[in-house]
Amino acid sequence: MKKLLLVLMILAAPAINAQTRVLIGGTGGSSFGNLFIGPTARLEIPFGSSSTNNTYKYSRFELDLQDDFAPLEEHIKLGSGWANTAQAGGILWLNNKIGLNGRADYSNYSVSISKGQYFAFGGLSYRSADRFQMPYRLTFDYIREFNNGISKNGTESSQLQGGDFTLDFRLGCARLFCYRTMFNFEVGAVKTQGNPTCDGAFGGAVTCPRALATGAAFNISVLLEFPRRKKFDNLPF
Repeated sequence: MKKLLLVLMILAAPAINAQTRVLIGGTGGSSFGNLFIGPTARLEIPFGSSSTNNTYKYSRFELDLQDDFAPLEEHIKLGSGWANTAQAGGILWLNNKIGLNGRADYSNYSVSISKGQYFAFGGLSYRSADRFQMPYRLTFDYIREFNNGISKNGTESSQLQGGDFTLDFRLGCARLFCYRTMFNFEVGAVKTQGNPTCDGAFGGAVTCPRALATGAAFNISVLLEFPRRKKFDNLPF
């Protein structure tokens, strides 16, 4: 997964410009009952034609790359281990405040079993600096797991479908850095593990359908954003 993120960053290199934001920090929380904590790194690359709002130029496009590594990952009934999630996506800003976003995630973990999962996200992004007296973003997404097969060890994918909400603040700046905090919430429905010989995984009649279960996830990330651009500290990002 680290190799995949490296390839994505190399592909993004031609787009890196003076507006690029680098974020490093930590993240932790609970994902459908599974606990995790670890470091995170993110690259935000605005580019393309821009429009002007007062004295600030907004790029029309944004490329976002992120990697979350959890050296401490605990799964219910499956024990402890590690996990990693790589993200690649972007935003098409329709105007200075509203945009369409999309991204793909690859999430894998190793506890008493090992598993990798692919997810697609898509929805709306909103940015401002008015209501909270500080720059912030709101993101609303639909989530769907799109690798719905059976892993090598026979574990069936959860086929997650749900919604995702993210609130991202720039809390303030000092010296070389700005401080960002992200709150992320997810709710969704998944399919519990079944018997692939009779639950439809291999085709044919479904005589033992998989059960549906609902759950939620929450995590918080605390990040340093650099380089700092003082005249933009309190403007939307």
